[in-house]
Amino acid sequence: MVFTTRPTPQGAVDMVASTHGLASATPMWVLERDGSAAEAGVAAGPVLQVVEPHLHGPAGDVPLIISDRGAPPVVLCGQGVAPAAVRAAAHRDLGLGLVPGTGPLAAANPRGMQGCAAGR
Repeated sequence: MVFTTRPTPQGAVDMVASTHGLASATPMWVLERDGSAAEAGVAAGPVLQVVEPHLHGPAGDVPLIISDRGAPPVVLCGQGVAPAAVRAAAHRDLGLGLVPGTGPLAAANPRGMQGCAAGR
């Protein structure tokens, strides 16, 4: 048995990951009672708002990987501000090799920023 600092909820078929054990256990409970993945995900949100209010709130970030058996996964990343006009070239023109982690030029991951690291 391995010691961990938080519980590790495990299911026979399904998997849930979050930053808090209770927020993982709640959607597992939903899945074990034949709930859908969407219902399980919705169940985790309010729990996270209670157990980690400093990190989560209503209408917060939306990182999703949606997969249906036999179909390629679809990724939806709604994490932070990403102005449509921002491109890697705009950061390079300012002499930046990386997108800053803080400040007004920081961005979650707008399209076109993938090649910004190391001046590519």
